[in-house]
Amino acid sequence: MSYASYSRALVRDPLLPEVLGAPVVKAGVASAADARVSGFVGWGRKRSGLRAQDAARRSAKELVCLEDGFFGYWGHPASGDCVRLAYNVDRQGIYYDAHAPSDLESYLADGVEPDGPARVRVAAFCDQVREQRLSKYNHHRSTAMPASLRDKLAGADKICLVVDQTAGDQSIYFGLADDSVFRSMLRAALCENPGALIVVKTHPDVIAGKKASAIGNLDEFPEIVLVGEDVHPHALIEVVDRVYVVTSQIGFEALIYDKPVTCFGMPFYAGWGLTDDRVEVPARRGRLISKDKLIFDACFRYAVYIDPDSGRRCEPEVVLQWLALQRAYRSERISRLLAVDFSLWKRSWIGEFARVLADQVSHVNSAELSREDPQLPVLVWGAARAYELRKQYPGRRVLTMEDGFLRSAGLGTDLKRPSSVIIDDSGIYYDATRPSDLEKRIARVSVTEEQRRQARALIGRLVTSGATKYNLSSVDDDGIHAWVEARKASGRQVILVPGQVESDASLAYGSPAIRTNAALIRAVRADFPQAQIIYKPHPDVISRNRKGDTASEAGADITVENVSIASLYNLVDRVCVMTSLSGFEALLRGVKVSCYGLPFYSGWGLTDDRCASSRRSVQVDLESLVYHSMMAYPLYYDWHKKHFSSVFSVLDAVEAQAAGSARSVRAGGYLTKAGNFVEALLRRA
Repeated sequence: MSYASYSRALVRDPLLPEVLGAPVVKAGVASAADARVSGFVGWGRKRSGLRAQDAARRSAKELVCLEDGFFGYWGHPASGDCVRLAYNVDRQGIYYDAHAPSDLESYLADGVEPDGPARVRVAAFCDQVREQRLSKYNHHRSTAMPASLRDKLAGADKICLVVDQTAGDQSIYFGLADDSVFRSMLRAALCENPGALIVVKTHPDVIAGKKASAIGNLDEFPEIVLVGEDVHPHALIEVVDRVYVVTSQIGFEALIYDKPVTCFGMPFYAGWGLTDDRVEVPARRGRLISKDKLIFDACFRYAVYIDPDSGRRCEPEVVLQWLALQRAYRSERISRLLAVDFSLWKRSWIGEFARVLADQVSHVNSAELSREDPQLPVLVWGAARAYELRKQYPGRRVLTMEDGFLRSAGLGTDLKRPSSVIIDDSGIYYDATRPSDLEKRIARVSVTEEQRRQARALIGRLVTSGATKYNLSSVDDDGIHAWVEARKASGRQVILVPGQVESDASLAYGSPAIRTNAALIRAVRADFPQAQIIYKPHPDVISRNRKGDTASEAGADITVENVSIASLYNLVDRVCVMTSLSGFEALLRGVKVSCYGLPFYSGWGLTDDRCASSRRSVQVDLESLVYHSMMAYPLYYDWHKKHFSSVFSVLDAVEAQAAGSARSVRAGGYLTKAGNFVEALLRRA
């Protein structure tokens, strides 16, 4: 079955099949009689909605009216660079049309108050909306009150907000009002609040001259503060004592803030005893409901949400959490950042991650840096370059970028663009010579129960999927399985020693005593003389992208190459590392880990440490370590959807792509690198 629409935009909308549970096809003269068409879909009271309404009535088929959700976008549709998050889906009318019933109105009038768990969800939902200042359009660079406006409001004993709309706005007529009531609303606010400061929030398009104001000219009211800039509505709602609206959604968001709201029209939230209503309430309304019911019915029962990462329907909490993630990644940015000495390939993709920090990223080389403004922060790749610049320019802010712990399905040395990076303002996680942002977090920041829940879910996913940093598929595991079983049958302990690239910076900065694979194997042999040692060279060495591996001299009992390291974790009794991330991956699976260097996960009471750091003195549990290191510290990015994502979303993509990673290793060399390089260039934002 399908739905037919007269709107080309709706027919092309890739999300609607998921929202409606059926595809949307172009409506034609035969649609009414076509048994495959179950109904007609249109946009609200726009032309496509009215045509759909007429076609549904004539054919006795279902009508579906759509509108933007109340928390509908990341960004603004007018910018052309936004992500849609929610639709309001109605099979009776549409929520803003008070002339006729709607599904939302029916929900609100049904007399069923939300139960205890639903009220808990509503309370958490409102907390998130207020804390993150989430709204219908989440495009504001800053959610703070501009200083110029804050100064105008300072000292007022009482502030009333009057919300203007653009003249002729469709919701005004369908909200049982017209443009003339705006003037009445303003006079009522002045009359009913003597001594109060009246703030009129008009639309930025009115100030720009693109549209007319519904409230009209305000020259006769010199005492009024007119707000025309695109100030985040919550910055105003928070500081006012009372809100006057006709049909604006700002009134609904003000109720979430527990502000008194007076309505001179009939928006969906009016007529239920929660607002001071100045127009006649339709007989269909009039029932007294709780604020919890209003929010639950509007935001949980009525709206349909789409997870931006998966493209599937989801609960509203998922969307709010995603919005909070985007807001956190893009807040308080600096105007310009200098990226120093990045390769051409890295330049093709670091901008997406660096925009967390800055509006503009300028690439310079070391020789040019001395001519740049010394107040501009610099971004470099790796601890060695950061160390050099800190020494050369003492006092300058130097940020370090590196691959994340769940990087991608493939090797960085094959020029595989990462899905995750780390940007550290203090050091970098593998540099044990100085504190990093991660080390500070682990030592000082406690995790909440919700964060623990998320960490447990992530551990389960990682272990079940077998995901690792590079996620390279195994070729043949059978031989090593038999080898391990034979050794364990004889009572021998089996130890895995993962190799590292011996020129790697993590060894120079994080392993004071042992810095070669051969030395590590000899140390493990000395500490565990009866054990059987499996040595697995680093994937970059196997693929010949990196040189140097002295382990062949050290005499491990067996060396394996084309075996997934995740499968080895399930076989061995212990993993011994210098600084390898493999030790962290083993901890997730409950394997004992001995550290001969100072990786970020050592020193917190979870590992057998042969090296110590005086800065790491607190004991943490695995859930705290996982949350800080894999959920709070890295940045994750979806290259196909072009927005920041969660670790779970990247893990989904890694699982889908990992099957092809073995081909990448086997192909190797310049062909693989060239393909990945071209992909990065073609898809750069």
